[in-house]
Amino acid sequence: MVQSNHFHSGEQMAEYLTAMGYQRFAYVTAEKSPHLNLRSRQEGFLSGLIAHGIDKCQIIPAAYSYKSGWEAGTFLLSQKDVPDAIFCSGDINGFGVIDAIRQQTSLRLGFDIGVSGYDAPIIGDFQGYSMTALAQPTTQLARDAVEMLLQLIAEPETPKKKIIRPMKLIIRTSTQMRKHQAEQNA
Repeated sequence: MVQSNHFHSGEQMAEYLTAMGYQRFAYVTAEKSPHLNLRSRQEGFLSGLIAHGIDKCQIIPAAYSYKSGWEAGTFLLSQKDVPDAIFCSGDINGFGVIDAIRQQTSLRLGFDIGVSGYDAPIIGDFQGYSMTALAQPTTQLARDAVEMLLQLIAEPETPKKKIIRPMKLIIRTSTQMRKHQAEQNA
């Protein structure tokens, strides 16, 4: 088996967001997903928050789509205590959340509220989104899988092994300003 380290990645995002000064969190995740990696991301994120003394995080179930992200964002923005950081289990949800923020509030993305995602596709670099995200090492995962398959073909009795690769945190403007803003206001 070849995969990314989803638990550690969730912890990594919590570490980054808390270091940037965010305090009120929400996590937008796939509804009732049977995929262990999605649960592992969430568990890692919550574990990371707890490690930094934060025991509250709104969990918002949503389908993996732009529309569901927009609806989750709309719901979160309607709350009395709006989160100042929203971590989405997939980037497509994050794009919907970002657009909900822009269309429904005067909150400044990256200053008043942060949004981050998971998978870091090229669209995350688009100036309109510039969303902080965790990137899976897809090229390395593909190499690992091919090597594993070739070894299995050459030696069918090869014991099964598991390769877990770390993900890379790609920091973009959707989250990076909170700490700097707090320092300037002090």
